[in-house]
Amino acid sequence: MIFEDKLEYRSLNAKDMKKVVILHAKAFGPEKIRHTIFYSPRAYRFLESLISYPTIQQLHHFLGVWAGRDLIAYAHYRLLQNSFHLNQIVVDPNYQSKGIGKYLVIEWAKRAKVIGLNHLTLDVDEENSRAFSWYCRMGLSPISKTYLYECEIEPKPYGFISSDFKLLDWENTIAWQKTYGFSTIRIEYQQKMWEVGWIWNSLHIENGFPKVLISELFYLVPNTRWLFVRSSKPIVNINYSPGHWRLASIIVRMQASTEMINTLLTKNGLSL
Repeated sequence: MIFEDKLEYRSLNAKDMKKVVILHAKAFGPEKIRHTIFYSPRAYRFLESLISYPTIQQLHHFLGVWAGRDLIAYAHYRLLQNSFHLNQIVVDPNYQSKGIGKYLVIEWAKRAKVIGLNHLTLDVDEENSRAFSWYCRMGLSPISKTYLYECEIEPKPYGFISSDFKLLDWENTIAWQKTYGFSTIRIEYQQKMWEVGWIWNSLHIENGFPKVLISELFYLVPNTRWLFVRSSKPIVNINYSPGHWRLASIIVRMQASTEMINTLLTKNGLSL
């Protein structure tokens, strides 16, 4: 690995989270972040809370790489069921191909071993062929895909259409939205529970979400600009709000064992 002489590697604190958001936007651009929590201008508050209340949020680890006062890379690791998940890894485009990303991956595997987890997982955009190929070389393999479709909504008044549905924990939803700029809308409809992601002025639904509830969602969130649909399979025709639908992303879940990554690293003269 190649390291810059003046690079500093240290855990991030709450005051660093605004720089994390800025770096994320710089690395990925608006089209790639608008379906994530980073689309919200208040996302840094949520990241701050993960750092500020460690007794509540013990599942999250943040590691930053600094060049002087500039945050030029970071990784966010977290526990996810029975795996140690690489939630985010971002390297400033000006500092890529210098071994920084590999260092953050090695640290990911190291921390997994320390806490006794042998499974590693991450999500990557299939369109990012460079990152996808790199993860494959690091020993990770695809296990599932999520297809994400997006449609820009034309601003217009949406009237309330009465349906037999019930909002759950609406006060909590609004509190999260005001604090962080994203939340989850929970709906009970026809004896079934539905969850809708609400990130700033975008709504996220699963394929199969009742079409009759779409107007109610637009009434609840009148400034909706984007509607996203997630599916485990490709969708031929999306029968929701009128507009131009496009495939925004194919998100690939990958996994590996720490032993597998350790073996590959050892072959290259590295180890955990």
